[in-house]
Amino acid sequence: MELAAGSRVAGLSARQFHLRFQHCRQGVEFPDGTRDQFDSQENSQTPLAGTVGCHGLAGNGFRFWLSTRGELLAIDDFAGFLDRCSQALPEGPARRQFRQDLDETWGSENPSQVLSDLVGLIPIRASEVGQRWVESRTLAPIERQQSATEYALVASEPSHESLEWSGRQTTRGTVQADDRLRIRSLGGDWQGSARIETRSGFCLDLLETQQSRMAVQTASGREFIQSRTTTLRIERVPATTDGGSSGTGLAATDEPERTRRISRSTDQETR
Repeated sequence: MELAAGSRVAGLSARQFHLRFQHCRQGVEFPDGTRDQFDSQENSQTPLAGTVGCHGLAGNGFRFWLSTRGELLAIDDFAGFLDRCSQALPEGPARRQFRQDLDETWGSENPSQVLSDLVGLIPIRASEVGQRWVESRTLAPIERQQSATEYALVASEPSHESLEWSGRQTTRGTVQADDRLRIRSLGGDWQGSARIETRSGFCLDLLETQQSRMAVQTASGREFIQSRTTTLRIERVPATTDGGSSGTGLAATDEPERTRRISRSTDQETR
């Protein structure tokens, strides 16, 4: 991730960044105890089941502009970024479904969410410790999945500010359906905390635990409840370390030699 020379967008003071993913790893554990893993430095073929979302990120990226308060002003060719992610799959139904999933998760209606999901960018909308605010999000407009997260500013230091949050998802409708399975989301909740660097607006470290429940119906009509726990960790690591899901190099206009890297890891357990 590079912070290039300051610019102006729509008449507002802005900072320009470039986000590029260098090394992507992902692991998924399934109910039968098996585990799929993907590593962009070791796997060049079609990704393993359950890890396709990680496959198209390595070597991909996009530019964006932030206000001095850390709010997104513009993203350059975000649709092109999603297209390049989907190119990891061969042409066919799987690629089209994956592209649809990307649109629903990081679609153009709310592209700023990708920055929160991937690098922990959380605009702070509080001026005093103890203040709270709520951020709402539409996860998938077709199925009317919505969520609300309440944030709290719990500490403020000259170098960083500390946040805590909790959220809940409410869902109606089918999340996924094919000839074999019909999956219905029963909602979920999450809790997290982070330290946000005052100067850049990016997180120094972040930890979030997400729990979700789904009703799965097989072609024979049998239905069972499945639960999934996802742990997300984002942290700043030395620029000489190569690891995590995204590498960063930040260079501000007044610090042209300064570089940073972010490590993002996700673990899923399904029961």
